[in-house]
Amino acid sequence: MRNAALDVQRQKQRIVKSQESIFSDFVASDSAADQPPDTVLTAERDQILRDAVNELESDVREVVVLKIFAGLTFDAIGDVMELPSKTVATRYRRAILKLEERLRGQI
Repeated sequence: MRNAALDVQRQKQRIVKSQESIFSDFVASDSAADQPPDTVLTAERDQILRDAVNELESDVREVVVLKIFAGLTFDAIGDVMELPSKTVATRYRRAILKLEERLRGQI
């Protein structure tokens, strides 16, 4: 079940990456001057967000990724991670608060 959830997560990540979003991978060209200002700002914002998510502890980061990218419910994430859904919800809430604190004023 965990592998299936991770497959779904990877598939959704590919979709998200293909669209312009706050978590999309952005491949910058050789010079930022060659890009429109909005694209440069989006790439900068994406990198700030990726860095903030990567700073989370791995178990908390996994909850965030499964919730946001895979679109799983807390119950489903709990099944995948073999945790109670309330524990998953608590980890998610704490992660969002940490991200909000970390990113305040940056984006």
